[in-house]
Amino acid sequence: TKLHDIITVYPNPTADFVMLSFESKSLEKLEVKVFNASLGMLNQELTFNKNELSFSEKIDISNLKTGVYIIEIKQGNQRAFRKIIKGQ
Repeated sequence: TKLHDIITVYPNPTADFVMLSFESKSLEKLEVKVFNASLGMLNQELTFNKNELSFSEKIDISNLKTGVYIIEIKQGNQRAFRKIIKGQ
């Protein structure tokens, strides 16, 4: 199963937070990066441990400016990307 196919990021658009969720057998840690889409600038970098099949984590983006962001999720040698819109 490819990480790109199973990751869900919601709500989108959002103002304060996004939920990141998926299910997989891999228990490798997750590295999450949030980039400003227009500037390519790294805004947040987070690491999460995955201890069970199901994973769900809330990511606070309330401090980011309004705009479009790319969330990069990395687990082992797999990566997934999601575009989110940060509103007011």
